[in-house]
Amino acid sequence: MATLPELPHPPIAEVFYGMGFKPLPLLKSAHLGLFWARHRDVYVAAEDMVPVIDPPATPGTTFQMPALPRVWLVDSTQTRLLQLQSDRLFMNWRQMKPQDEYPRFATLLPEFKEFTQGFAQFIRDQNIGEMVPVSLELGYINQIYERPDLKLPADVGKVIKPLSWNRDAYQRLSEPTDLGWKASFVRDAIRLNVQVGTGKRNTDGATAVQLEIRAISQYAGTSLEEALAWYELAHEEVVLAFFDLTTEFAQKTLWS
Repeated sequence: MATLPELPHPPIAEVFYGMGFKPLPLLKSAHLGLFWARHRDVYVAAEDMVPVIDPPATPGTTFQMPALPRVWLVDSTQTRLLQLQSDRLFMNWRQMKPQDEYPRFATLLPEFKEFTQGFAQFIRDQNIGEMVPVSLELGYINQIYERPDLKLPADVGKVIKPLSWNRDAYQRLSEPTDLGWKASFVRDAIRLNVQVGTGKRNTDGATAVQLEIRAISQYAGTSLEEALAWYELAHEEVVLAFFDLTTEFAQKTLWS
């Protein structure tokens, strides 16, 4: 695999690894509690959340809410988060304080593999079933902040190539106060969903322009190890897309 470009100070505010699998009807709340008990030395808090549900394939089709909630397991720094429900799991890293540094893909991927393989072994040991992957995703949320030479969102074109606001072209309109743009790209069976909008940064609630790049694939195999190998391919696509979408000014001035 080719060496990927890298920034000394990437604007990454959150990363999430996700895997959908065939539903586990025998999975109970007690099982999730037992799994948490085995990891409570690191993931010190648990929260119940609304399950993630895919939209119906056919408009107007009804769907059934999973019986179990989505469970969050959160570490003491609140930067690392495990999410579990009866048909998918996620692992997140989140920047919660300005000094929280993105730990890089080479650190997070082994953690995700260990979590996924550990949960697969757990449900096997508990006679719940087998984890059969059906969908894979890897997402990065980048946040860009104002500075003296960058007024946002009006100067978004200085950072993100497809977008710009030409002040000289408008007489009536003021500079924008909000922003929304999205596009999708497909390469080698990996779909990249790209979204740009205004958001709030976790560290202090200040307004930021947010660039989210999410890689998604459906998985038709049965091998968990083969499914886990996909994340390196997805990471390459996300990184190269980020460098395609952002300007040389931003790469050299804001994040180097």
